[in-house]
Amino acid sequence: MKKLWFGLLMSALMPVLLTAQSAFDGTWKIDLSKNQLPTKPDVYLLQDGMYHSKAVDSEMDIKADGHDHEFSGDSCYHTLSVNVVDEKTVEVTYKRSGRTVGTSKMTVSPDGNTALIEWSESCNAKGDMVSGKRIMTLVAKGPARSHAISGSWRYQCRH
Repeated sequence: MKKLWFGLLMSALMPVLLTAQSAFDGTWKIDLSKNQLPTKPDVYLLQDGMYHSKAVDSEMDIKADGHDHEFSGDSCYHTLSVNVVDEKTVEVTYKRSGRTVGTSKMTVSPDGNTALIEWSESCNAKGDMVSGKRIMTLVAKGPARSHAISGSWRYQCRH
C-alpha cells in the first residue's frame, strides 16, 4: 500500500519537477571589467605573396595563394590557406583531415585605422561551431607596398 501512495505522490509531483529551472536559466551578463584583453599587439605582414602572423594565440608564415599548406603549430588543424580577397580583406581557412574546422576574415576599415576580424571554429571537445568578432586598432603601420592588414594591431574589444 505504501508503494501505491508513493507512486501516486511521485506522479503528482513529476510535472512540477520537470518544469523546474536549471542553474543556466535566466539572463547572463558579462562583467567587462574582468575581461582582460591582450596587452601585446598582434603583428601581421602580407607582402610579396607571403602571410606572416605573430598573434596572441599563434605564429605562422604561409604562402598567401589560397591553397592548403601544412601547418604543425596547432593540434586542432593540420593545414591552412590564406586567400587575399581584396586590398583590405584577407581570409584564412583552417582544416583538419581535409575538413574545415575554422575560418578567420580580417577586414581593414577604409581609413586603415581599425580592423574587424570575424572568426569561427569547431576545435572544442564536442566539435560545436563557435564564432566571434574582434575589433582592433592600428598601432604601427606595416612597410610600404604591403597589404592593408600589415602592421601591429591592438585589441579594442572582442565579442
